[in-house]
Amino acid sequence: MLRMTMGPWARAAYALTIALSVLPGCKKKKEEAPISPPPPPRGAASLAQLSTGLGTAKGLDATLAPPSTRFDHVLVLDDKRAILAGGVPGSVAIALMTEDAGKTWKAFRADRETWSSYAFGQDGIFALALGPKETTAEAPPAVGKKAPPPPPFQFFFAGLDAPSFGTAQLVDQPPLARRPDPKAPLPKPRLALLDKATASLVVEPAPKKYFARYVTPAGTDAPAEVELPKLETFATGPVGRPPRLFSVKGREVVSRKWPAPGQTVAAPAESEYIDLKLLKPTPTLLAELSAPAACDVGSISYHAITQPPSKQNPNKNYFLVVSPDGLKLVPRPAEALAGAPIGCSDTKFVVEALDADKQSITLLLCDLEGKCTTPSRPVFKPWIEKHERQLVAVPTATGAAAVIRAQAGERWGLYYAQSTDGGKFYERARIIGEGIGARGRVDLGALVSFGKRTMLIVSADVTGTSRRGYYVLVSDDDGATWSPP
Repeated sequence: MLRMTMGPWARAAYALTIALSVLPGCKKKKEEAPISPPPPPRGAASLAQLSTGLGTAKGLDATLAPPSTRFDHVLVLDDKRAILAGGVPGSVAIALMTEDAGKTWKAFRADRETWSSYAFGQDGIFALALGPKETTAEAPPAVGKKAPPPPPFQFFFAGLDAPSFGTAQLVDQPPLARRPDPKAPLPKPRLALLDKATASLVVEPAPKKYFARYVTPAGTDAPAEVELPKLETFATGPVGRPPRLFSVKGREVVSRKWPAPGQTVAAPAESEYIDLKLLKPTPTLLAELSAPAACDVGSISYHAITQPPSKQNPNKNYFLVVSPDGLKLVPRPAEALAGAPIGCSDTKFVVEALDADKQSITLLLCDLEGKCTTPSRPVFKPWIEKHERQLVAVPTATGAAAVIRAQAGERWGLYYAQSTDGGKFYERARIIGEGIGARGRVDLGALVSFGKRTMLIVSADVTGTSRRGYYVLVSDDDGATWSPP
């Protein structure tokens, strides 16, 4: 039997061979390790990141939405899901959606020539209506005293689980009760979403004669119209989610479930009359309820209405808060700026007001019992020079958050403030971005509260290019720190 032995030099050579054979593998692993690019300097942006005064923001895919998009309606469904609806006037309608609190996004788009409006249902379903290109001046001529029918509009069914807006369904509009002013815009229909494939609106083909008209997806036959009870005047749009149909009969207000296709709508039951102590039938009530909600969150809607003044509230302005559990009438604070938008949650709303000095800007955080908290000091100090500004505020889990955008000529600024003690005290405003000149400007896209998470979307120029893009950053610790989602 032949036996081989290794001397000391052979053993050393063998060990060296083994070591060299391992080294390339180690080198390969180091080369494969991902290297994160450093964040851009303060105020600068790449396609992937934007450096702001709050922290680093993540760039959104440029194909989702152009940076000129205006988000007119933000609906937060829960602590993960939100729909940001809006578009670019005369160009495109866009719905931007997230189901993981801002980490990932998708968008639906449709060409838009004139107006657009959105309808929201339950469980993440929504729809888009697009106005016709024609105006009333281009509509067919009137026959006698009868006004011509407005041109049909497009209607798209959608939802968080849908791949896109899909195919439009053309919806005929009935003749208007009175001949419209050709210079005035046509009314924008608001539809009730009954389910993911059925929508409805109230039409008035003749004075005081109302029907519920139904819309289904393209390629299907819509159900027959349902005649609504006589002796009642109806709001033309839905109220709340699930949708309710409001009307006035005599001196009383009626609220009933929106009728399903084929359902006979009888005279109102006793339980469908609203207590006059809660809601009175003012001359403007039905028009106010036909308008879009002032704020939506989850299954709750805030509708801005007017009611007769009382000793408890001499102010005529109220919010009718509609939930699946019922109705609540909440006074709008008398100190609130006229026309100022509100941010809302299921228990609170926040609105802009002037501070005691009548110049500084403050925020009122109010509950649904009408109790409002006024901060101990102003939230924002306005610029001395004449300027334009936009303020957006939302309730959070511990208080409220707000962003204000200001511009005076070439000077611009974007600032953030927050309260973590129920609206009693706001930290000094922090700079998101500010500067002079059009290049490098950071603009507000949307401020969204998921309760414990606050999300901010801004648009900015990509440094060294002519492009702009959207960027998103979030805070999970009451605004103390901000980072990409």
